[in-house]
Amino acid sequence: MKKIFHFIILVGLTSIFTACYKDPRSIDPAPALVRSGTANFTKYIAVGNSLTAGFADGGLYNAGIIGSYPNLLATQFRLAGGGAFVQPLFLDNASNGTPYRKQVGLPSATNIPRLFDNAASTANNCGDNNRFVSSPSSYGTLFPLLQPYTGLPLNNLGVPGIRVSHSKVPSFGRDRAFGLNVFFNHYYERMLNSSNRDFSYEQYVAAQASNATFFTCWLGNNDVLTYATSGAPDSPNFLNNMTEESDFRTNFEAMMGILLAGGRKGVLVTIPYVERAPFFTTVILNGNLQNPGLRERYLSNGGEINLTDPSTDNDGIWIKAKGGDRIATTGDLFLISSQDNYTTLGTGTIKYGSKDNPITDENVLDSGEVADIKARTDAFNSIISSYNTILNPNAGQPGQPARLPNPNVAVVNINNAVLDQLASSTGFTSFGITYRNTYLQGGAFSTDGIHLTPAGYAVVANEIIKATNARFGSAIPLINTAGFTGLRIYTSLCESPR
Repeated sequence: MKKIFHFIILVGLTSIFTACYKDPRSIDPAPALVRSGTANFTKYIAVGNSLTAGFADGGLYNAGIIGSYPNLLATQFRLAGGGAFVQPLFLDNASNGTPYRKQVGLPSATNIPRLFDNAASTANNCGDNNRFVSSPSSYGTLFPLLQPYTGLPLNNLGVPGIRVSHSKVPSFGRDRAFGLNVFFNHYYERMLNSSNRDFSYEQYVAAQASNATFFTCWLGNNDVLTYATSGAPDSPNFLNNMTEESDFRTNFEAMMGILLAGGRKGVLVTIPYVERAPFFTTVILNGNLQNPGLRERYLSNGGEINLTDPSTDNDGIWIKAKGGDRIATTGDLFLISSQDNYTTLGTGTIKYGSKDNPITDENVLDSGEVADIKARTDAFNSIISSYNTILNPNAGQPGQPARLPNPNVAVVNINNAVLDQLASSTGFTSFGITYRNTYLQGGAFSTDGIHLTPAGYAVVANEIIKATNARFGSAIPLINTAGFTGLRIYTSLCESPR
């Protein structure tokens, strides 16, 4: 096995460990006792969004796709009769994929991830001639047509940006369908061909699932996440609103009807709570000299806060909140994407961040909005989790429960299983390494603060394996997560990911 060593700094910079990156195609052999149980892994398909696609560091590139949790699962499933697993890789001349962020050297307060973008200026361009783009789209440079996938039928059906609320939209992957297609998704477009160009995602999954024997489905994140990363706007549009519960239920049940057809078995994963992601937890309100928060930035730029007289206007950082302008509290969340905005705190004739010029709505997720998002996430997760059981035909008889475990579906509660522990003081320990949700230092989340690292995706794969073994009587070996890096560290911006 070829080993490539990277370093990651743990919380508080108290220790540094080396982690080797393992190509999932060369994971260590399984123990002798392996069985499929009641599951059939002959043809496994993965339905989902960017987390399923292997999206990381704010972009899609081959190393991330290869390290996706479905590909890791497929490698383990092959030990118990599973077949080939095809993914929509870019060609070798475009293996770096779309723009994404790289951590060049060890992370520190002054050394943060840098944008790698072959479509941008020479400062971020390494001479790959923008090969990931096939041609401009009707939407300009924001959503160019990506290099199309032209290989065998896909098993990894993950589409970055897909929402349950959009799964029935026709021509989701056609450029300028019906005039200017407001739902156009260029990641989906590159997976299609002339025979299915106008398929909705639901139709596409149905076609790919026609002879599948096992599935995973991790959908629903974007039905709350895009609203949250947009700062919960007062006037959201169809791309950054929160999906209505009724629409989610209708579309999710339709998708499950497709996936469960013919008695097919599979695993569902619930939707993460947004407040567990470092995108929302890294920028803090009150810090210190080593880790300045918004209050320290406000003061350093000339703003004044009167801590001795609470009746004054300048007794804290002010925000535009759901219930009106108010002083920020630790229950409010601030966005990594708004860092440039926060650097202006305390500046201006009317100090930005003061009562008369509060932090704008799109740059803060106030506690009321956090509660609304969590409540909607819980509602969606209740729909997903309902598939974990079925009605007991003998309910009402002595000793008989109302519901029984669903013999065809297992559900992974990703918040209970992983994310709550990542956010705890003890962290999540796997194969001797403790991971946390700390940005750049915790080992689980990539540089975008939303998507996962190679180690993070391996942790998710293991939770799915645990659920598979428990529900279907399988004996699929777990993946040694210590063999996957907690953060890709590059020696230069132009070094390729591995």
